[in-house]
Amino acid sequence: MEYVQVTCPSDGSQQILELREQAHGTRATWCSRELTVGNCDQSCLKKFNRVAFLMSTSIPKFETSELVEITVEQALHRFHGCEFERLPVVNKGKLVGELIFRRILLDQTVEVSRKTVTVSLEENWKEAARKLVQYQRNEVFVVDGDFNLKGLVLARKLLEVSTA
Repeated sequence: MEYVQVTCPSDGSQQILELREQAHGTRATWCSRELTVGNCDQSCLKKFNRVAFLMSTSIPKFETSELVEITVEQALHRFHGCEFERLPVVNKGKLVGELIFRRILLDQTVEVSRKTVTVSLEENWKEAARKLVQYQRNEVFVVDGDFNLKGLVLARKLLEVSTA
């Protein structure tokens, strides 16, 4: 049994969530919100296991239109102070590829890789972790059903949840 602090999807308050290892993977089994809100039915507990509650939403991104004239220096500047190795390339909000920091730095070219790794908002965080391992990535992009970019999940965040 482990405990993590999360933001409640019902009211935005900070709550403590109990996670238990079960046959089908780790799952949320109790939330401290029931201590403060007597009528909380905790029906949202299943949602806490989803990628949507672990993703970063404030990530730098590139629009396809700006890549026409971007320099290597400008692209590298976008990575400055960023903990991500890959940044999304979007066209009208839809994920179309990614720019990879190391490739820009080593090759001194700005080329869009179309081989992105994604998970949906509804996927369980264990599926995101599986994809990170399978594709040897440190982050995975989160998209909705229409492939609109919603955020990014870091391997570090998944590690925190799985070991907290």
